[in-house]
Amino acid sequence: MANTLLTPSIIAKEALMVLRNNAVMANLVHRDFSDEYASVGDTITIRKPATFVAKEFNQSNGIEVQDAVEDSVSVKME
Repeated sequence: MANTLLTPSIIAKEALMVLRNNAVMANLVHRDFSDEYASVGDTITIRKPATFVAKEFNQSNGIEVQDAVEDSVSVKME
């Protein structure tokens, strides 16, 4: 019976695939604005997504509608 040996590159590719599938923090990073890169010295405006407050549903008062308000932050690229 012949031995089957894996080369280090195959092991590394498999390990990288497992790492990407199990990475928790990478999936939590908000990346919608990654297309707004600029060069050093430029000031870019980064939009912050609207936030909402989860409230308990009260059948006597009905649904409480919340306004969707987006905010932004100016960042100077250094």
